[in-house]
Amino acid sequence: MRAGELERTVDFLIAEGFIEVVEAGAGRPARAPVANDPVIFAAIKIRAMTEIRGWLGPVADLLASEINRCSTPLGLRENLRSLEDALVRLMGKEEGVALARRIGSELTRLMPKNPSE
Repeated sequence: MRAGELERTVDFLIAEGFIEVVEAGAGRPARAPVANDPVIFAAIKIRAMTEIRGWLGPVADLLASEINRCSTPLGLRENLRSLEDALVRLMGKEEGVALARRIGSELTRLMPKNPSE
């Protein structure tokens, strides 16, 4: 972030559910991304590869193999920028960005505070 953008960035992170405001010393455990569960992470990768193949057919094999090679949610999240660039070139700006954002949002979705949520 650039100088002077801290407040706006924090507001965005709160609004999107990436962070939350808690009282000091509240002792609440942090919520972990759902994608940290290996089964859920595998399902996210399969959905991403399936959607890319649906859009691009056999051309998608290289991108799908890049996704499949990622062994952690953080690793896939770090590779999303280059994947997004390739998706934009192959699918067009709107669809490529939208797909990369869908994958990213699944990787950062947090575990509910209560199991009933």
